[in-house]
Amino acid sequence: MRFVDCNCAVGLPVAAQGFRVYDPDGIERILRRCGITAAYAHHNAAYDLHPVNGNGAIDALCAENSFFKPVWVVMPNDTGEFYDPAALIRRMSEGNVSMVRMFPRYNDHSFSLSQWCAGSLLDALEVAGIPLLLDEGQVSWDEVHGILAAYPGLPVIITNLYYRHGRVIASLLKRHKNLYCETSGLRSFDLLEALCGQAGADRLVFGTGMGTYSAGSAVALLTYAGISQAEKEAIAYGNLSRLLKRGCL
Repeated sequence: MRFVDCNCAVGLPVAAQGFRVYDPDGIERILRRCGITAAYAHHNAAYDLHPVNGNGAIDALCAENSFFKPVWVVMPNDTGEFYDPAALIRRMSEGNVSMVRMFPRYNDHSFSLSQWCAGSLLDALEVAGIPLLLDEGQVSWDEVHGILAAYPGLPVIITNLYYRHGRVIASLLKRHKNLYCETSGLRSFDLLEALCGQAGADRLVFGTGMGTYSAGSAVALLTYAGISQAEKEAIAYGNLSRLLKRGCL
């Protein structure tokens, strides 16, 4: 079975903790060894330094190495330090960028996801149908609910989940058809299987969390899950292909 990773980060971070692989060549070797054929990645510089710099770095990497596909880190532009939404969508289209990620937490990029702050940006992403990746630790569940309800045409993929999130995720999946869960953290007993049964395998998207987490555990979790082969293949690459409106890479 082949896999496409929706949740990967490359580049040297400011703070190195735990299991971390930074260089793209090392990450690619590990991912390919696990049967992963492509990785949608953002650059750590876009998180640690500034989105404009980090997005340029991931674009440069992807131009040299087709294994990686660019994910841009985005933010509102009321301060004039980023791009207005229309210019952002145009630049992404020109650069073949098909997903974005946000880091709104106070100690990170420090902005609100409310309509008065991020509304025009979220509106533009919804109209363009561009999936938004959000780490679980970056937002509250009430904020997730609010975004999903206010922008029903915006696909939101929650990444780096933890097994204790099973109940709240089940409730949100029941209420919002535009919510998707990245699978690497769903390591509680039968949690992945339960979510497939409750919400459908089409609401789960394979990811690894490289280079912070182990790609092997993410692959094993799905490979040995007690679900059908068709469901495994949908999660491994089919659902992401559908969300991105393109053939699986």
